[in-house]
Amino acid sequence: MKKIPELLLIGFLMFCCGSDGNMTKSDIDAARTVEAESKISLNSYDSMQFSQKILKAKANQEITLTLYHKGMMNKQIMGHNFVLLKKNVDVESFARKAMLAKDNDFITDESDVIAYTRLIGGGESDTIVFTIEKPGVYIYLCTFPGHSQLMRGKLLIE
Repeated sequence: MKKIPELLLIGFLMFCCGSDGNMTKSDIDAARTVEAESKISLNSYDSMQFSQKILKAKANQEITLTLYHKGMMNKQIMGHNFVLLKKNVDVESFARKAMLAKDNDFITDESDVIAYTRLIGGGESDTIVFTIEKPGVYIYLCTFPGHSQLMRGKLLIE
């Protein structure tokens, strides 16, 4: 009987991501073990990593996300933020433009963004609250210069 929920999850992910494969097999496997959360804690480190690559929540549910910087370096050297993009945003283009927005915590075009934290340094945290109406897969990343390739993940909205 356990196969039916797994098949539903795979079907949901294929429907949301399309057949072009935005989700890998490892993403799907990881999603099976992630519970939908209304309160999400996400750690970031001096090694330019997020603690999780897959987050999960429900549509039309208020989500409270807290980003923690577990490293020691200050935000001018190793700052981190959480930036959740709208669907169909060109991630590479967004990240390139964001690198130039130092005065705005590396956020440029807010019309491409659902929610974001402020830029934080070692020992700091920031909490944001947001709601997503439509199910699907949403990309999140850190926009500090040079971080977006390593520090990105997917928020699955059921």
